[in-house]
Amino acid sequence: MNMSDKTNIPCEVAEDLLPSYAEGLTGGKTNELLEAHLRDCAACREKLEAMRSPVAEELSEASPDGAEIDFLKKNRKRNRRILIGSALAALLIALGVLFVKFFIVGSPSPDDGIMANVSVEGSRLKLICSARDKSRGIAGAEVKEESGVIAVTTRTAIRSPFCSAEYELDHTAAEPIRSVMINGKQVYNRAEGKMEFSDEMKQKAIDTWREYDSLTDVQKMFLETIPGFCYEEFTTWEDAVRFIGFEPVNPFEYEPDFVKMNMAATDIKNPFDKELKHAALNWHGERDGGVTFAILNAGYRLGTVRLIYTAELAENHDSDGSGPFYGDPDRETEMIEISNGVFVSAELETGESYGAAEIRFTAGGTPVSVRIINNSGEAGRAAFENAVERVTEIAKRTVE
Repeated sequence: MNMSDKTNIPCEVAEDLLPSYAEGLTGGKTNELLEAHLRDCAACREKLEAMRSPVAEELSEASPDGAEIDFLKKNRKRNRRILIGSALAALLIALGVLFVKFFIVGSPSPDDGIMANVSVEGSRLKLICSARDKSRGIAGAEVKEESGVIAVTTRTAIRSPFCSAEYELDHTAAEPIRSVMINGKQVYNRAEGKMEFSDEMKQKAIDTWREYDSLTDVQKMFLETIPGFCYEEFTTWEDAVRFIGFEPVNPFEYEPDFVKMNMAATDIKNPFDKELKHAALNWHGERDGGVTFAILNAGYRLGTVRLIYTAELAENHDSDGSGPFYGDPDRETEMIEISNGVFVSAELETGESYGAAEIRFTAGGTPVSVRIINNSGEAGRAAFENAVERVTEIAKRTVE
C-alpha cells in the first residue's frame, strides 16, 4: 500500500474506485481524492489508462465487473432521463395551471372593475357586463339568491379567444327580484322603486341645498338656479356610470358601428365655447340627497345620422312609453307599437326638410328613448331608414 501523505488513499481503495471513476460514476469529493492519489501513484495511473483503452472497454463489457459497471452507467442515464422528464412534466403542468388561471378561470373582479347593463322583469335578470380594463374579459359569474336578493360575483381574465370582452347572464330567480348586487355593489333595488344612486351624486344635491340655506332672503329672490337641481357632463360613458353608481340600460354604447359623439351627436360647441362631452346628467335631489328626477343623455352617430340616447333614471312616467312624440311641436305624431314594448314614431319628408324618428322602450324598469335625426334631406333617406331599422332591432333585442 502506497501512501504519499496523510490525505492520500491506499492503492487498494483507489483500485476499487478506478472502474467507477473511469466511467464517470464517482462524485466530486471522491474524484478529488482519486486524482490526488493518481498524481503520486504511477501504478494506479497505468491501471486507469489501461481501463480507458478500447481493448479494456471491450473486456470490461464482457467481464462480470464490467457488466456491473455497465449496469450502473445505464441506470444513471435512465435516472437522468427520468429526472429530466419529470422536470419537464412539472414545468408543463405549472404552465398549464397558469394558463388556465390567467386566460380561462380568471380571478375575482375588482369592486369597481365591472360595467353592467342590468334588466329586471319580475323574477328574471338579464345582465350584460364587461371589464373597465379593456385588456381583460369576463371569465364567468357565480349567482346566489336569497329572498329576492340576487348576488352576482364575476371573475376577470386576460382577454383572449377563451375569454370574450362581454359576458351575458340570463337568470330566473325563485321569486320576484327585489335587489341585485354585483361584486358587493348594489345596482338595482326594486324595494325603493329605483336604482341606488352614488353617494357622490347625492352629496352634490345636498351641497346645493346647503348653499341655498346660507343665502339671505334677498339673495334667494335673485337666485337663478333652483336648489337641488344639478348638472354634470362626462367625457366617457364609463365616467358617467362611475358617477351615477350603476349602469343604465344602454345597448348602443356597445354596438361597434355606433360612433360615440357628444351628447348632441354633433361636432358643434356650446355658447360658452366649451366642447360638449359624450354624456350629460340632469337631476334633482332632496335635502337629504334622495334623487327624485334624473335624465341621462348620450350622443352617437350611425353613418351620417345623429342619434341622441335618453334614459329616465328617476321620474314619474308612463310605463308603456306610448305617449306622443316630443320632437318638433309642429311635427308631433303618435307613437306606434311595432313590437311588444317597442314604440316608434318616424317620418321623412323630401326637399330641404329632414327626417326625424323616436324609438322608445323600457328595460329593467328604465324608460329609454332614442332620437334619430337626419339633416341630409332626401339624399340621406337610405341612411335614415337604415338607422331606424338598426335602432328598432336593438330595442326589440333589449326588451326580449
